[in-house]
Amino acid sequence: MPTQETLLTVLLIALAANFVLIVLVIITAWLRGRRRASDDSAPITLSPSAIEHRLPEMPTAPAVAEPAPAVAEPAPAVAARRGDMAAADGAHAHASRDTDIEPEPDVDHGPRPGVLVDPGTGLDTPRLWGRTLADEMARIARYRRPASIILVEVEGIERLVERFGDDAAARLLPMISETLRKSARAADHVAILDSGRYGVLLTETDEVRAINYIERVRTACDGWLAAGAVTLRLAIGWADANAGRSIDDALLTAQERLDADRRRPPATPDLGPSMEPGAFEA
Repeated sequence: MPTQETLLTVLLIALAANFVLIVLVIITAWLRGRRRASDDSAPITLSPSAIEHRLPEMPTAPAVAEPAPAVAEPAPAVAARRGDMAAADGAHAHASRDTDIEPEPDVDHGPRPGVLVDPGTGLDTPRLWGRTLADEMARIARYRRPASIILVEVEGIERLVERFGDDAAARLLPMISETLRKSARAADHVAILDSGRYGVLLTETDEVRAINYIERVRTACDGWLAAGAVTLRLAIGWADANAGRSIDDALLTAQERLDADRRRPPATPDLGPSMEPGAFEA
């Protein structure tokens, strides 16, 4: 049997082995800490493939919005072209065309070629009338909405000029022009086509409603025209343009009715107060 000394020796050897083992564990842990610290302090070099692999994991800086480029002001020529396009869409603003108005001559009761607004009456000239009809023809084709063409002539104006001179006609035409204009709406167009000849375009208007306008003009003018020293009256022709009839066809029909109205016998003049034109009722 082992003696007591043998057991004590074995116990001391076991304790010494445990102590050595503990010391080795502590030293190993300390060495690993030193190696990790040295690795962290060393510069990191990554291959291109490693960088691409890590890119999705790296936070990206927020995108900075670049300032919008300054918009240059339109050149005068471009601005003028835009103004012309807006006027071509149907605007009836004569003030924007003041540069096209020539000085009023001493005696002039007809429109001048190339001028957009007649200086004596303030109405559209044949040049602007042609543009207006072309625009209206395009509008009718697009929206399938009607418009009416009315042609007006002052019958007897030649006799008035022969008897009293050009000044009498120059005083007469602005009064008739004002009647035609005031009897129309803001969206309508009134033009002086020749001495004593007018054209009226009533937008969004069929023949039935156009006749209402014609009767108001007759009521306002025929009485005092027939009561003068030279008998005058208005000859009027009309027609509507729509999806089935073009502007050109409407003009031909209006001219035919105007020629027929010239042959109409004059009515008994109404000497009542009828010089103030009534408002156009659509």
